[in-house]
Amino acid sequence: MREQRSPNSHRDAAGVVDERVVRQLLRVNASLRQGRTTGEVKRALERGEPLTPTPAVVAEEPTIHCAAVGLATEQLGETIGFFVRGKRQELDARLGEIERRRRALDEEARRARYAVREQLVAFVALLDARQVDLHGATVWQPHRDFLAELELNPATLVAQGCRRRG
Repeated sequence: MREQRSPNSHRDAAGVVDERVVRQLLRVNASLRQGRTTGEVKRALERGEPLTPTPAVVAEEPTIHCAAVGLATEQLGETIGFFVRGKRQELDARLGEIERRRRALDEEARRARYAVREQLVAFVALLDARQVDLHGATVWQPHRDFLAELELNPATLVAQGCRRRG
């Protein structure tokens, strides 16, 4: 069963919280610290504890002046940008690895189809040439969907088998 994570957990794929993100968050919203060190906040997040300030801490916050609002907005923007850039890089790396595996699987599937195709052609080459010439394309018709997966049709299979026979 897949683990359900809180949207506030700020965990990466390995379940470890990036300390740089914690520092940025605490810089933007110091009330989340609640008297704890950055390391303590980081460990609390790794345990899945929420990052909500206590009501007493919120009530004690000083009134923000206009200059401070601009600075807080800038810091918030930097924090969000930092976090999003990290997640973008993480996603790009994962998608790159998935694409690499997809290409490898596609190549493996191509080789498997080619091997079966060659086995079918070799099989047709072993059959009685006269019977294959008379009935070959007809008897392969029920298998045309399978042959299509191998980029063959009954007529080309018979022709390739005959050529291989020499």
